[in-house]
Amino acid sequence: SNSYTQTSDAHLISASYFSIRNITLGYTLPSSLMKRWGIGSIRVFATGDNLALFSKRQGFDPRVSMSGGNDDYGGYSPMRTITGGINITF
Repeated sequence: SNSYTQTSDAHLISASYFSIRNITLGYTLPSSLMKRWGIGSIRVFATGDNLALFSKRQGFDPRVSMSGGNDDYGGYSPMRTITGGINITF
């Protein structure tokens, strides 16, 4: 039996990407200012998860498994989450 199938890379497309998964920014106000107010310290912070994805494949998230593996998000990109807060100590 003759087989006419051949392996080819003609339809392969690069799935390279750059992802910003997690960033936390924070700032502690100067202690000299806090002493005037009678406060130990104040820290303001913000955290972001899954903030950006840069890829040449528009409309396709290469982080998502298309083969049903353990890293499968159900076909959807991970949710972007931004949180923030203030820590005050007296």
